[in-house]
Amino acid sequence: LTPAWSAGRRIAWRGSETYRFVTPMRQRLDLLEANYDILVDGFPRSGNARAATYIEISTMSRVAVRTHYHIPVTLRRVVGFGKPAVCLIRNAEEAVLSWTIFRPRSLVDLAFRSYVQYHRSLRSVAVDLFIVPLAAMLHRMPVVVEAVSVRYGLGDRGL
Repeated sequence: LTPAWSAGRRIAWRGSETYRFVTPMRQRLDLLEANYDILVDGFPRSGNARAATYIEISTMSRVAVRTHYHIPVTLRRVVGFGKPAVCLIRNAEEAVLSWTIFRPRSLVDLAFRSYVQYHRSLRSVAVDLFIVPLAAMLHRMPVVVEAVSVRYGLGDRGL
């Protein structure tokens, strides 16, 4: 995270129309597409891959899962589509430390501000998200997946 990158992200995170042109550059799917059943996402290093993989395995791939956008615009957009959205949350200190180890050129203070900014930008849709602390996903994954299934009525798909 550099200051210029951080400033650019603040502008892009404001809306999906702005960020739509950035996602292909990040080798991601178009965030306005809706060809999936559930989004599992969160701030980087918050267990997104593990959670998404567990859901795919537990449903025997009957549920199309998207993950690793790591941008709040995507979660807000999915809520707008009326699709299930799981937002994983990791303790700020752990997430920032893990990110700065994963990306050694990242500055700790910018990573922390990015963490705060990421979660603040989700306040408007928080009630519509299925928010899961990383510890719950790691230690009680079957219970969490069952709760997601019940909330979103995905039981017929194998969740």
